[in-house]
Amino acid sequence: MIDDEIPFIVCISTDEWSMFTDNEVGTCEECGGAVQHRPHIPRPSHLICLACWKDLFDPETDDIMVTVETIREILDWRRKQRH
Repeated sequence: MIDDEIPFIVCISTDEWSMFTDNEVGTCEECGGAVQHRPHIPRPSHLICLACWKDLFDPETDDIMVTVETIREILDWRRKQRH
């Protein structure tokens, strides 16, 4: 049984490229596939791969959030790509 109070973290497969080299590895709770995520995710969390998330997500009722730390990391990565 999944606790609705614990957030879902949408992750990419470990087969996918990531701009981050320090990602942690876990397991999708839906399909059992290997996924990667940022080390600063809220704990505890439910890990779910992008493919499973697309099948389960309802944009009418489900909330999405991105951590401030992740936004900072992405902006920093984009700045470095421009130089």
